[in-house]
Amino acid sequence: MEESKGSVSLERDVFDKGLCTSCGACVGLCPYIQVVKDKVAVIEHCRISEGQCYDFCPRTHTDIQDPNERVFAEERKDFFHLI
Repeated sequence: MEESKGSVSLERDVFDKGLCTSCGACVGLCPYIQVVKDKVAVIEHCRISEGQCYDFCPRTHTDIQDPNERVFAEERKDFFHLI
């Protein structure tokens, strides 16, 4: 299971690369991220390396196996993998 990432990683991996779609998912989770001039921005780093903002962003990598392991406590084998 990969360690969670916070606002610093979100800014580096999404905002700085121009991938943010301004959906607002992170804004509702973090008081340090707000909409500024119609763009979502980190206004202050929260210094929490495992914030939920990164996990909820639809523009970051989703590890589908992680929720399966959290729910079922093991790797699921009852669904097919896309190649």
